[in-house]
Amino acid sequence: MNSRERVIKALKHEEPDRVPLALGGSAYNIHDQAYRRLLEYLDLPSDWPPFRQDGFKTGNYLDERVQAALGIDFRYVYQPTPDLVRLNGTRAVNGWGLTLEKVNGFSHAQPTLAGATIKDIENYPWPDPRDYRPAPGTGKRARAYQEAGLAVVARSVCSYGFLEQAGQLRGTEQFMVDMLLDEALARCLVDHIGNTIYSLMEVYLDEVGGYIDILELPGDDYGSQAGPIISPDLFKKYFQPWYRKLVDLVKSKSPGTYVLAHSDGFITPFIPGYIEAGIEVLHPLQPGVGMDLAAVKQEFGKDIAFIGGIDIQQALPAGPEAAVEEVKKRLQELAPGGGYILAPANHIGPDVAPESIMAMYRAAAELGKY
Repeated sequence: MNSRERVIKALKHEEPDRVPLALGGSAYNIHDQAYRRLLEYLDLPSDWPPFRQDGFKTGNYLDERVQAALGIDFRYVYQPTPDLVRLNGTRAVNGWGLTLEKVNGFSHAQPTLAGATIKDIENYPWPDPRDYRPAPGTGKRARAYQEAGLAVVARSVCSYGFLEQAGQLRGTEQFMVDMLLDEALARCLVDHIGNTIYSLMEVYLDEVGGYIDILELPGDDYGSQAGPIISPDLFKKYFQPWYRKLVDLVKSKSPGTYVLAHSDGFITPFIPGYIEAGIEVLHPLQPGVGMDLAAVKQEFGKDIAFIGGIDIQQALPAGPEAAVEEVKKRLQELAPGGGYILAPANHIGPDVAPESIMAMYRAAAELGKY
């Protein structure tokens, strides 16, 4: 069974020969510092080019040599996004018009629509999808991966979905107030963000449609580590209809492609809404936030597949033995019956040793056999 066959079988909620393994997605890649140490550990030359060079992102490499060494079943394609920035000293401006500043290794945005009216939002210079076309040959590359027996993932057209992008543009607190007290403005902002994402995806799918197995939607965190950030009712009111539109777009242009959504935090109350919207794969099932992952699998595992699950905050930084124990636990909870792809719950951080990364994937390849 090759990698693509393994992945498709798992996505159909059937048990393949072993649990598929993933690394390199929009929300489950590896920070540059950990990546460089892994290269040294694997004795690989360090001249592999980054796929983006803007100084404001934390994971800038999609290294197929590393993916092969770890036994990863996926390869990834991508297009330019509005999140890539134009540098100006220590600050930068991205395609959403946001000014970014890097603080302690992470970028922070200053809201540009904090005091905006509906008219201001309608007249805002939203990203033009024609400026973000995939590089020529991206579709051919995806097809070549499939023909080589690898599963292909199209990374998301931008980093943030409706809630997070609205929070960046409007200010998170203000947008929360808007959703409750100014529905017209909140809908106007969400719709402009949704239309932008939709248009970017149209351009993307025109190039890669038919040659991708999974398409990742922009990430949107509806949960924190202490509970939901918003109510399921607000999710259903403002965001679920847009998920349905994006799923329908994917299915119209690439019928065999599965659609993946990402949300960190405690998100059990939102899973029924994802399923109703047609989402087929969910990342990350973050551990350590109060979710009973075995119960989530039991309740929803026939209707949606899961990718992720491996704790990057406690288990992986604790060393190889802790990484192996984490893999054992997650396989026990999520692997039975298929529908599970093992991956980090978020980007592997700079505090994770290469020995832990290798132990994680080696254990998963061996212990994940059905």
